[in-house]
Amino acid sequence: MITEKILENLWLSKREVKVYLALIENSPLNISDINKITWIHRVSIYQSVDSMLSKWLITTVLKWKRKYYKWESPDHLNTLFNEFQKHFQFLIPQLKESFQIKEQKPIIIPLYWKKWITFIFNDIANTLDYNDVYYRYSSRRYFDEKTHLDLTYYKEHRDKKKIGRYVIASEDYWNYKDKNPDREIVKIPKDYDLFDDNVTKIIYWNKVAIIDYNSETAFIIESRIFSNFEKKIFKLLYKLLKPKTLF
Repeated sequence: MITEKILENLWLSKREVKVYLALIENSPLNISDINKITWIHRVSIYQSVDSMLSKWLITTVLKWKRKYYKWESPDHLNTLFNEFQKHFQFLIPQLKESFQIKEQKPIIIPLYWKKWITFIFNDIANTLDYNDVYYRYSSRRYFDEKTHLDLTYYKEHRDKKKIGRYVIASEDYWNYKDKNPDREIVKIPKDYDLFDDNVTKIIYWNKVAIIDYNSETAFIIESRIFSNFEKKIFKLLYKLLKPKTLF
């Protein structure tokens, strides 16, 4: 079975592989003999042997004035392998180019209603790995999140994975939140802005999520370029608000 799969990967059809293996075990064989061993239709056998003759995998011999087929040295498989390898090496740059083009195109996912806001937080918990971090701007006007969203799943998995958070928030939010070793909060001074638009932006992995709690709508931008850009801006502002940051 393994031999058949390997040969099929060298651009041999399943029928060609069956005929080839039959010839290895029983050469020389004529078309009728191959038909009895493989149960392949005679027309398909003719097509298979013609293809393998062109690849130098088998050859013909005359026996009692009839044409028989026998397998050639397995060294000829190296030619197929080298050809496959050459095409494979040519394919990789094409795939990389297609991948990079696709990666550059952002995917925008609009989300409506409260349950989809919960989905964003659950997606953070599911997407990020142990000890990962994410970045959040929080201009929440109301601080008691339990009355608005069911974040049970998010909090449980966030704490289990020890996911860290860097938060830029209002001074009131900073005073309201209890201190947590997995969370670092810096505040925007009141004399600059109240920062109470009731909007949140979260940057995690290759995504940027923006939540409008006023209308209970949100959207996710999935783009590595966008998320990296947003992380740079966040870290710069965080550093200005907290000079002794580790960034």
